[in-house]
Amino acid sequence: MTEYVPMEFVVVLDGDDISDRRLDEITIHLKSELEKFHLVSVDLVREVEKPDGTMSGDAFTLGAIALAVLPVTVPALIEFLRDWKLRNSNRTITIKRRIGEQEIEVTVPEDISPSQLKDFIDTVTGTITPCTD
Repeated sequence: MTEYVPMEFVVVLDGDDISDRRLDEITIHLKSELEKFHLVSVDLVREVEKPDGTMSGDAFTLGAIALAVLPVTVPALIEFLRDWKLRNSNRTITIKRRIGEQEIEVTVPEDISPSQLKDFIDTVTGTITPCTD
């Protein structure tokens, strides 16, 4: 039996002229929608470093959701994010993935053909290789 290792992603939301409060509301709403996918985990991204003078307690990065996803779930997740973006105009969704010291960052396109969607998923799930320019 094949055992799948979850892939970790960060989904970052942004938008034109959106307040921090509204961005937080949108992020929490998207998180609740993603939880219906029964992913390995869905959490708001916690800030690692706290600026001097801030109170203790958990601080979160606005507009960022951490996901752990089984590889077989990634295509459905990408399609959902694309469709969610279409329903929520003026929003940008970026997927970040770190492998070791390297990171890939890809913005979810709105209008994409099935073959382009496959290429997009391959980009997000593939291994990161150094540029050879």
